[in-house]
Amino acid sequence: MTHRNVFLKALAENEDDTTTRLVYADWLEEQGEHEEADRQRKWPVAKEWLVRLCRDHPLDEGAYIESERPAISYETLLKL
Repeated sequence: MTHRNVFLKALAENEDDTTTRLVYADWLEEQGEHEEADRQRKWPVAKEWLVRLCRDHPLDEGAYIESERPAISYETLLKL
């Protein structure tokens, strides 16, 4: 198993493990993957924002007609 796969497995098991995510970001930086390292560093704050947005602005499922986009939850967004 590669270092990348070890990090990804750990993050798949607990995506909120900020320490592992930041160590992974440092490792990515060392590999020359600067953009992905930056994304990994920003993820905890971005997720917090997204969770708060979904919580504070729940979509009323009855607010849409059949042809419009249905309400979407945070959990559904993560699966996209």
